[in-house]
Amino acid sequence: MRSRKIQSIHRHRISFEWWSKIQSVLRRRKAVAIFVILILLAALLATYLFDRFYHYNHYKVITSIDNESTENSKYVPFGNFVVKYSNDGISYIDGKEIKWNVAHEMKTPIVDVCGDYLGIADKSTNDIFIYNREGAEGSITVNYPITKLEVAEQGVVVVMEEGKNANYIEAFDVSGKKLISHKTLIDENGYPLDFSLSDDGQQLMVSYLSVKGGAFNTKVVFYDFSKDGSKYDNRISAEFDQYQETLIPSVSIISKDCAVAVGENVISIYDIGGKPKLKDDIPIKDSIEKVFMNEKYLGIVQKADDKKDSYGIDIYNFKGKKETTIRTSFHFDNIDFSGDQVLMFDDLNCQLISFNGVQKFHYTFKGDIRGFIPLEDERVFILITNSKIQKIKLI
Repeated sequence: MRSRKIQSIHRHRISFEWWSKIQSVLRRRKAVAIFVILILLAALLATYLFDRFYHYNHYKVITSIDNESTENSKYVPFGNFVVKYSNDGISYIDGKEIKWNVAHEMKTPIVDVCGDYLGIADKSTNDIFIYNREGAEGSITVNYPITKLEVAEQGVVVVMEEGKNANYIEAFDVSGKKLISHKTLIDENGYPLDFSLSDDGQQLMVSYLSVKGGAFNTKVVFYDFSKDGSKYDNRISAEFDQYQETLIPSVSIISKDCAVAVGENVISIYDIGGKPKLKDDIPIKDSIEKVFMNEKYLGIVQKADDKKDSYGIDIYNFKGKKETTIRTSFHFDNIDFSGDQVLMFDDLNCQLISFNGVQKFHYTFKGDIRGFIPLEDERVFILITNSKIQKIKLI
């Protein structure tokens, strides 16, 4: 009997020791897990604080190529790097060398890029030239003087032409085959102020100005050139005329679901995921100095009322919600988004400000700045001066 009791006590003691060891191991593992979580949280907090408040003082050059820039040279992102164009010609630079270079004579070259295609024409003339990364792809001659062109990602070109009593919006494929021809009579439809083509070439947005009874009237019209668009009269999928005498000099299709019309005192956001409908009208009280946008945000620049700051920059998302207002005394010539930051520069100086108003970068360069193009990484840019084209990273 005593032996059984001793054995029972011994078994309980072993069980207790075994459970104590398990608890000790669990406590150690729990402590390690908590420690790891704290390290991860600290790392995330450090990254957040770094991104939010860190100020870059300089930059390093990743790649560099010599550049001979004239006063009328302009640059647009294309392919792996940029296209440079002027009155005398156009060339594609892939970051290491000039891939191709074509001479031409144009008084007012107009350029548009989408995907792997680029279209260029001399405004008020009749010829369009199409290029890809390898060089010339084709050319198109239209019947009336060109006022604007846009390119879709598959190489389709839509062009606005100005006739004597009518205007034409026509689309061509890369081979020059006419896909669409839409005639707008000035007396009936009005004068087209601007248009925007979707990347897939399926939707077109046009702002028109008309005069009736001595009064101005503006409207925004959407055209559907997809297979489903044939069910609409003249392929007009929607028409909006709430603007009355407010001019709408700029329209942009941002994505397959969103389009924006910029007026003198209003910004309209449209949902174009199905049949286009007005999502929001944002009233603008003061005069607009500049408007800039990317696929996520819309920026409106206005003169500031106070003496300290020269400009107020309102940032909206495409749901119509104001994200923030940035105030700056920096006098810039150019402005753009770089991720969740605003990039501003003139011919010598560059400034980068985060959405929370922190100055991330301010630098005075030695050579005249001809272009400062943001890339996907918010710290990486293409810097173009009179003598160099460089890919740089802020440090």
